[in-house]
Amino acid sequence: MKKIIIFLAVMAVIGSCKKGENDPFISLKSRKARIAGEWVLSTSEIVTTSSGDVSTTKFNNGSVTIISAGGSSTGIGSGTLTIDKDGTYKSQTSYTITGTGYSSSYSETVEGTWQFMD
Repeated sequence: MKKIIIFLAVMAVIGSCKKGENDPFISLKSRKARIAGEWVLSTSEIVTTSSGDVSTTKFNNGSVTIISAGGSSTGIGSGTLTIDKDGTYKSQTSYTITGTGYSSSYSETVEGTWQFMD
């Protein structure tokens, strides 16, 4: 009986140590270790405004659609997000839009720092 009470007390203490509501009950890896690594972009929607003109870029599993006031274009693209445990990240996005008589490519790399919100 004493062992059961000690076990329950230990589990209650360990369970209260998790920081975020989506953290697992118990893990042998730190929060940073669980999120660190290379993540591949599958879907996203980016809305930009420049001089009052709105443009939407949608990524969906390798295909890209750009919608603006002048119409829409489609192509292929990719993106990765590399997160390091030291608090840095690197985001790389690229796509190519092709049509009759033209081809346009875009590539962007963004680097910065990240932290968990308390």
